[in-house]
Amino acid sequence: MGSKVRFGVIAPLLTATLIFIMTALMGVWAAPDRSAALLRFTLFIVGTLLIVCIVYSARHKAEAAFGILGLICGILASLIAVYFILTVNWAEVGTHRLRLVQQIGLWIHYHTLDLSNLPSLHKNMTGGVLIILLPLGLSGIVWAWSRHHWFISVVAVVALLLGLFGLIMTVSRGAWLGLGLAIGYTIYFTWRLGPGSRSPLRWLVDLLMAAFTIAFPVGIFFSLKVPEFEVGPNIILDDLSTGRTKLWQDSLPLIQDYLFTGSGLGSTAMVYSSYVFLLHVPFLSHAHNLYLQIAIEQGLPGLIALAVMIIFTILGLINVYQQGNSLIRIYCVATFAMLIAMLGHGMVEAEIYVYFLLPIIFLPFGLALALLLGETSKQSMPWSDAAIRRANRFALLGSLAPFVAIIVLFLWPGAFAAFQANMGAVAQTRAELALYHWPEWPIQDELRRNAISYSIIGGIKFYERKEVKDILAYLKVICNIRDSVNLKRIVNLLPFFER
Repeated sequence: MGSKVRFGVIAPLLTATLIFIMTALMGVWAAPDRSAALLRFTLFIVGTLLIVCIVYSARHKAEAAFGILGLICGILASLIAVYFILTVNWAEVGTHRLRLVQQIGLWIHYHTLDLSNLPSLHKNMTGGVLIILLPLGLSGIVWAWSRHHWFISVVAVVALLLGLFGLIMTVSRGAWLGLGLAIGYTIYFTWRLGPGSRSPLRWLVDLLMAAFTIAFPVGIFFSLKVPEFEVGPNIILDDLSTGRTKLWQDSLPLIQDYLFTGSGLGSTAMVYSSYVFLLHVPFLSHAHNLYLQIAIEQGLPGLIALAVMIIFTILGLINVYQQGNSLIRIYCVATFAMLIAMLGHGMVEAEIYVYFLLPIIFLPFGLALALLLGETSKQSMPWSDAAIRRANRFALLGSLAPFVAIIVLFLWPGAFAAFQANMGAVAQTRAELALYHWPEWPIQDELRRNAISYSIIGGIKFYERKEVKDILAYLKVICNIRDSVNLKRIVNLLPFFER
């Protein structure tokens, strides 16, 4: 009967995941570049298939399936770390903030292979992926050790240490932040569901953790709205040059413009350049915040769906932890740590979402579903019919929650006008940005990235064409009827004024 009670968590989680995928599909429709959007949506499909594969593999022998998956994640983390270290150009000025790390990287290149001519992984993306993979890799070591696979355990430990070393070498403060939050919240998770459940101090600890959790979004809100707090996140992240806070502030009008549909998958770079930075080439590909990034490309419905997925994933892990044996509890703790690490990293970075490693975002949700659907509970746990009825009601309410939130979004006062403005913004984006093509020889981008001054010759010839000037004349007269120069140009274009 435990599986029936768990249905109260499984149904909302599946529903929210489906809505999240549907908002991504909406992002394909809204995108000015359909080919790029379809490529990104393919990664969403791969993530969904990853969930299906994990759930299928853990149907009967969940402990072995999770153990093997943990070993795979540990090996994958070590390979990513090694590839990152070998392909980074450590001799490049300003590659990393810590001098010691740069010296270690140069020493490694001198004594091993120097593959810096190959495409390198971004340090923030590498750090974000590693903090997601490493907790499950640690659980794989525990499983191998419990099954007396000594050689596999040693190999897994070496892989885990390589992954940790790679995480240090990234010098990604966002990844370190996510790892620190994962460690702190995981300690609280295991204590609260273990000995802390009977502690007289549990309510005080709960209150402190709740306050700490609320402090993060409140701090980000104040950094966006209060000028005195604006520099805080930039100092913490050593980001005074780029300015994440300013980028977050610039993202809010874009979210408001594309509130219901999003600007489209893969459109952020040109949307930022065209409507925020007023540039004619892509500059930044993401908002340096996972939640703002999803809101920009998938709209608020996508963000609502993600929030529901997170809530019911945590509730499901609590349910399984309370019923499972010691090894299943370790898997629950590892999945919880992965989720918190991803969410913490997402507060300051969004590289995983915009690049080819996007399917890893679905990994914690797939593991939680597998734990919920697999044979992981103690068979002696009794469940009454009343508990099952409560679970069914909870499943219904949970499944309706994202739909209700989205309906409220559409029924909010002024929502119809905002939706019409959203549709107009999508039409404008399609009309303006669908004509853009990446340069075949991206020399201009390379000159800009290397701070080499240059001048563009013939860059405005498009606006010197007669038909373009005629259209601009109409638009200027609409804005200012007293513009005599452009009014005369329009009058001369009318057929009945021709001689």
